[in-house]
Parts: sequence; structure tokens; C-alpha cells
Amino acid sequence: MKKYFFFFILTFVLPLLSTEIKEEHLTVTSGKIIFLSEAPQETIKGVGKQISGDIFFKEKKVKIAIDLTDWKTNNRLQTSHLHDNYLETETYPKATFDGNIQSYDPQTGDVTAIGTITLHGKTKKDVSIKGKVTATDSGYSLACEFSINLKDYSIEVPKLLILKVNEIVKLEVKLELKKATKEN
Repeated sequence: MKKYFFFFILTFVLPLLSTEIKEEHLTVTSGKIIFLSEAPQETIKGVGKQISGDIFFKEKKVKIAIDLTDWKTNNRLQTSHLHDNYLETETYPKATFDGNIQSYDPQTGDVTAIGTITLHGKTKKDVSIKGKVTATDSGYSLACEFSINLKDYSIEVPKLLILKVNEIVKLEVKLELKKATKEN
């Protein structure tokens, strides 16, 4: 009985713990970004779902584009202020991350990429983002959390609103990935 149990563990359980990526090129099929600004008088939370991009494992390159015009909060006025006064999405409709994979552990799925984030017409270099890759039925999932400082991207919070808008915004990102086809 112990032999069968050991065989079962080796055959079915251990491969699930590993997230070895055999594909050289993965593309983003869907995604979700939750953004959070926690200030003393107000918490602003919203979501964006228009994300595209590619990960080239052989070349260790990551290219992600985010459509900021899609970002919404539960409050229509907050969403309007977000687009008109802060992100200025009519002028700067997209944010991008262009980076290199620095490390990837197929046993744990832990991944680190370092690159540039371009937001609001400004670029910040050497941004490190740590995440976790997991295998799914349809491909892979990549999840990561990090924060950005609005000042780094010349997004000013008026002094009158400093108690309602935090300059440090937390981002929680989840991307669904699949093997890229020739059309991608």
C-alpha cells in the first residue's frame, strides 16, 4: 500500500507543485488590476480589465500594456476625477511595463522582473516586480502586488485632497496567460 501511495505522490502531486514553463512565448488572454488608495479620510478602490501583452521566456522579456480608460471605481464622480484630474486618460490612455525576467523558480513559481513603467507620459526605470506563476487548465496565471508613487509619474495630488488621496497607490495584478499563436 505504501508503494502505491508513494507512486501516486510522485506521479500526480509533485508535478502540480512545479510550474515549469515549456513555452517560449506566452500572451495575455485576460487580466485584472485592482488599485487602492488608502488615505485618512477616504479609501479609493477600483478595477481595470483591459490588459494586453507578451512574455518571452527564452529572451526573458516582458511587455505589458494597460488601457487606463477602462479603470473604474464604484463611485461615478471618483471615476471621473480619476480620468480627468489624475490619470488624464484623454492625453495618456495607456500605461506600460517593459522589462526583463531576472529570476524564475519553476519549483515555487516565484518570478521577478525588472523594467520600466511608463504612466502619465513619465517613465520610471529599474522597477522591480515580484510575482507568482501558477499552472491553470488553460495555461498559466501570473499574480503580483506592488505599489507606485504618483509623484514618480508627475501625478500631483492637490494639498486640499491629501487626506482623501494617498500618493502611494497599491496595485494587485492578475494575468491569465496562454501559449502564443503565430497571429499573436
